[in-house]
Amino acid sequence: MAYTHKNKVRKTPQQILDKINDAADTVIRILKSNNFDNKYTETILKLEDCQPNIWINPKTNRIERKQSTWINPKTNCFESHPKYCCGKSICPVCNFFKDRIEVKKFYETYETLKAKPKYKKCKLWLLTLKLPPHQLWETRDKVAFINKAFIRFWKYLHPKNATQINNKDPGQSFKSLGVEFSKFLHVGFDNYNKTATVHLHVVLFTKSNFSADNRITEKMMIERWCKATKSRDCYLHITNITDTKQDTVDAMTYGLKRLKIESAKKHPKKFLELVEQLEGKHKHSHSKGVRSIRAESNKQYKQLIKDKKLSKNSK
Repeated sequence: MAYTHKNKVRKTPQQILDKINDAADTVIRILKSNNFDNKYTETILKLEDCQPNIWINPKTNRIERKQSTWINPKTNCFESHPKYCCGKSICPVCNFFKDRIEVKKFYETYETLKAKPKYKKCKLWLLTLKLPPHQLWETRDKVAFINKAFIRFWKYLHPKNATQINNKDPGQSFKSLGVEFSKFLHVGFDNYNKTATVHLHVVLFTKSNFSADNRITEKMMIERWCKATKSRDCYLHITNITDTKQDTVDAMTYGLKRLKIESAKKHPKKFLELVEQLEGKHKHSHSKGVRSIRAESNKQYKQLIKDKKLSKNSK
């Protein structure tokens, strides 16, 4: 079964903006309801400053941060303020812009990989790896555990497929087959128990050798994941992503949503506890090949920003 967007109706910029504002309102409301001893006062103020500074630019029909101006009393000239950004990891507004940049980098990386001869017939897959439910206070340790388990899983050569067994050929791992990946951390908490579920969504970039005699079947993956986690009470699922820009972008966008705002509305206290547990933890990571391409993309992006600033200053 393929991961596709099934011709779903795309949201308009206004619908997306409404969703961002709803998420921001939800987070601020949760923080205010639990602001004992002024624990969240600074964060609330920053989010309240950040939210109004987002709009749909009528010239581009694109969601952007507002550019405010003022009259400099020293020069009596109009000058622009820097666009405000609170930078809080819990802020839906800041996360929207960060995620939009990440999606752009992701698709550029995919296109660059496809252009390489060895990835001429590159395929994309969405691999989901889950751990059993755990107590909320264990979340930080479970995040460290699942990342270590993933490294073990990635290197395993066994079990082998039927062809390898019959021909007495060596087993193959994701690493030995040169599979590239982008890995995203998720935590599910949509239940009324004091538990959560740490899981990974991994976008795989496979070459033409990821088939036939070298195939790693879903059954083999499940066995390897159980071995890596030292548990039979875990979950794995893999589905291919159809080769269209929208499906690729949808898979990436889905991967970036670490804590769902819908779950936060129903379980606000669990949401706040998980935010604290996940503080400082990376939302995503990448294989060596993907990192090298992204490094070049980051370099070009920074240069573009620098050139734009120089262009504005020269006017």
